[in-house]
Amino acid sequence: MRLGVIYSKCKKNHKEIKQSFKNAKLSYDEMRIIYSVSSDNVLMISANFTNIKKLVNEELGDIKYLKDTINELNSAILNDEKINKIDDLVEEQEVQDYFKNVDYILGLVGNLLDDMMSIIRLCESFGVSTDNIGLDIKLPETDSITEFKKYIDGLEFLFTKCPFFQSDKASLKFRTVDVGSMWLIIGIACISIEAGVVLLNNIATFIDKCIILKSHKLTLEKQKQELEKSKIDQKEKEELLKTIQKLWKISINNAINELEEDTNIRIEDGDERGRVEQSLDRLGKLMDKGLQIYSSIDSPDEVKAVFEPLEMHYLSKKDVLEQIEEKQDE
Repeated sequence: MRLGVIYSKCKKNHKEIKQSFKNAKLSYDEMRIIYSVSSDNVLMISANFTNIKKLVNEELGDIKYLKDTINELNSAILNDEKINKIDDLVEEQEVQDYFKNVDYILGLVGNLLDDMMSIIRLCESFGVSTDNIGLDIKLPETDSITEFKKYIDGLEFLFTKCPFFQSDKASLKFRTVDVGSMWLIIGIACISIEAGVVLLNNIATFIDKCIILKSHKLTLEKQKQELEKSKIDQKEKEELLKTIQKLWKISINNAINELEEDTNIRIEDGDERGRVEQSLDRLGKLMDKGLQIYSSIDSPDEVKAVFEPLEMHYLSKKDVLEQIEEKQDE
């Protein structure tokens, strides 16, 4: 998991967990242990721990640094068979044992908050931030400097030459890199949040069209392969190949026309159209290598809604690759 995501999860949930246990105190009340959030709001400790356990596992469970503490917390809550049966406690010893376990669980929650704060402070000392809208770009894995340079060159062409990555009111700016694979963090300098959102929506639309074209290209390539294997007359084969190539050009032209309509950006001349075609081709090849583009962690909801279908594409592609690898292992 990337460092920025770990930081964002800890930053978001530390405050919520801490607030839930603010001014926490345990006391006997007619042989029952109760948990006080405030004098006006008394909640049963069992219900509160169940909620905290759900939050911790769903939000923080995949952060390796917190795993040991979270496992202890899960075990402590799970192992108390009476955690949801406070009303059944009758014997004084039962109440005392319950008190000890609840006190232990509260200590684990405190340890978890301390661990989360350590992550937050360390990340902030490195300058990690999630305040700006922009793009998070996962580069393909490589140990070759030559390949790495090709990836950067391809992105540079997209960012500086493709009309759909341009705006008079907003521009892409390199901010930093992130670890947990290799990530480029691209911010947006804009005169307003609205202008930044428009640019991101245009970029998402472009990526979506690129994904669609990649799918069309795979279909046409398969048709070419089938045609090459066929035993039909060579002249007829060449005519059909020309038709396939023509279909590909039609797909590209249609995609560009749709981009113009969807983004309200008009391609001025043949030179601009050529740059768009090149951009679609370069991005498609980068995606084949494993490049992925997401909206930044704390992007506005309207931006996330546009990028989420793209993210699902990446996830589904990952599942397919894993299935292929499993079959190969078998």
